[in-house]
Order: sequence, then structure tokens, then C-alpha cells
Amino acid sequence: MNEQPVSKDILHLVSALLVKLPDPTRQLLVEQVHDALVVNEVPGQVINFAVPSYVMKAQLPDGPVYPIPAVIGDDGELRGELILWLKNGHVIGLEHPWFTDDPPESWPDVAHISFSPG
Repeated sequence: MNEQPVSKDILHLVSALLVKLPDPTRQLLVEQVHDALVVNEVPGQVINFAVPSYVMKAQLPDGPVYPIPAVIGDDGELRGELILWLKNGHVIGLEHPWFTDDPPESWPDVAHISFSPG
């Protein structure tokens, strides 16, 4: 896959994942994704980002950004979760682990994200 800009849909999804973080950290991570390039994607499952080195780093530890939201299906059942990954203060990926038999083929709609028990 050639590097390409992050789509508006993915930027919107990431923004929704970060809603529980305080500013300015939340806004910094959204800006990182906005400035990033997608270097690899398996639709609905994983995206790897390349954030330019000039973009300010977040003061967060390497690993997943907490809290990690659940993905809830139209039927109200838990389908998976969405994990935003950081390394060296930069967003490096978005992962969609699934709890169903079949892997997702597309990214969930923001309306299917939940931070509270389903």
C-alpha cells in the first residue's frame, strides 16, 4: 500500500476514541492523526500511521491509550474494542480486536463506540 492521508472517517473515529482524554492531550493526538500518513491498513482491523517527526509528542507512555472503548453491535452485543497505540509520544496505529467468529471488514461507526459496560 502506498502512503496516503488519513481519511475523514478515520479521523472522526479517532476523535471519538479520544473524547475521554483531557485537553490539550486529546487535541494533540487528534492533530497527530490529522498530519499522519496511513502506511498500512487491513480494513476494519488495523491501520499503521506514520506521524511526521516535527509534530509535537504527547506526554503519554508507550502502549494503548486509555480508556479503551468497546464496539457494540446493532443488537447491543459486544463485538470488540478499538485500541489507539502510541510509541515515543506519537500515534502509531489503530487496532480493532474482535470478539466474534468473523473478522470485521470495515471500521465501526462512531455510534457503535461505548465507554461504559454494554
